[in-house]
Amino acid sequence: MKRKKKSFSLRGYRFIDGFIWEIFDFFHLPHQNKDLYQCAWVAFLSAYQERPFSFSRTNSPGWKRAYHIIWDALAKEQKCTNIWRYKYTSADQPARYDIPTPLIELQHSRHGDFQNSVCFHDYLAHLGPDTRLMAYGLIHGDTIEEIQSYLRWDYDHTHFIYNDLREKMEEYLRI
Repeated sequence: MKRKKKSFSLRGYRFIDGFIWEIFDFFHLPHQNKDLYQCAWVAFLSAYQERPFSFSRTNSPGWKRAYHIIWDALAKEQKCTNIWRYKYTSADQPARYDIPTPLIELQHSRHGDFQNSVCFHDYLAHLGPDTRLMAYGLIHGDTIEEIQSYLRWDYDHTHFIYNDLREKMEEYLRI
């Protein structure tokens, strides 16, 4: 015969609520966020269902375990919420910390010439592999130092490739 689990009393609900709000306050989470509040309750109930007898007293190990489970669940949920909320950058922001030009000004115009773009990328495809890597790195907004770092090139090789790319681009503009 399966035993029916005892439900929480009103005092128990208030105690658990206070427990959850303390974690909210520690994380500086808004009390109006019902999704996070529900996430905290789900985390507590999952800890409680696994070992209900470990919550018999105030200093029982179940409370400490529930605290860590709620803490982890709220941290994970808050991280997911922030990623979802701040996934897109504003077009009015500077392109980078060292480039004050807004992103919107760096966007290609919609009335651009598609044929020129195809020809340009075809031209890049015929360059040497290192020169092509340098070109696409610069197109994507990386600095020469960043390209040197992630491609693990030494200073001399990086500047040789950069000068080669400069010559090739001047040649492309003369075409």
